[in-house]
Amino acid sequence: EGDIIGKFQNLNPNEYILLNPGTEKEVIVKSLYDERNPEIPLIARLENKGTNLQAKNPRQAMLLDALRDSTIPLVFALGYAGTGKTFLGIGAGIQQVNKGPYDKILIGRPVIFNGGNLGALPGSEEEKLFPWLLPIYDNINSLGKLKIKSNKKNRLEVQDLAKFQGRNIEDHYVLIDEAQNTTPSQAEMQATRMGEGSKLVMTGDPSQVDASLQHRGSLGPTDNGLVYMSNGLKTSKYTATIKLKKEDVERSDLVRDIIRLLHPDD
Repeated sequence: EGDIIGKFQNLNPNEYILLNPGTEKEVIVKSLYDERNPEIPLIARLENKGTNLQAKNPRQAMLLDALRDSTIPLVFALGYAGTGKTFLGIGAGIQQVNKGPYDKILIGRPVIFNGGNLGALPGSEEEKLFPWLLPIYDNINSLGKLKIKSNKKNRLEVQDLAKFQGRNIEDHYVLIDEAQNTTPSQAEMQATRMGEGSKLVMTGDPSQVDASLQHRGSLGPTDNGLVYMSNGLKTSKYTATIKLKKEDVERSDLVRDIIRLLHPDD
């Protein structure tokens, strides 16, 4: 352990490292912030906890650990499509609403509408939002037996991110999906809504900023709310950033090949 501390003394708080990858000695270590000696992190060995929500690769194990750690109230998960960012984020949230410490899970994603505002569309608010929120419901359905307990049925809410403004959200597990489609000011606003006892998880793929936003020049792969927040807060002991790679794609063999062949230099 002393060698590890010496080698990785410049780690940020809650930063994860994979040692001896692909060998029998493969191990994940996590740096812990030590107020007595903040220059040298404490090192913890990470175990993949035995629950019905399992990591399929080391970086998913890192993500699950951060999602389940109540001392880390802000988690960023960046990575390609199919790496399990949203799936694990929602699953970990449901687990922690069922068993504690959170009272409710709140899930949101940016609504991108080129024709003005949602009020111009026909139908109820729920009907207007459904096309944008459908991927969230797909992930919830994919969790199989992992559901909100019957006595807590009203404790999962899915909504437009515009509803966050002005709120003080306490004792909630909050997940913002497709956070690469937020501006830096929007992402900061959403994070500052978190009150005591809440956890915020922001997921997204910086390479998949919505084409209409890129066309307008308002956002890009390196200029968006997700990247702004994860880079700017990486030294905070209250945050963790996990970057999933193309080899972490678990959705299907097809998706893995798409990512591998179309992004050979990443």
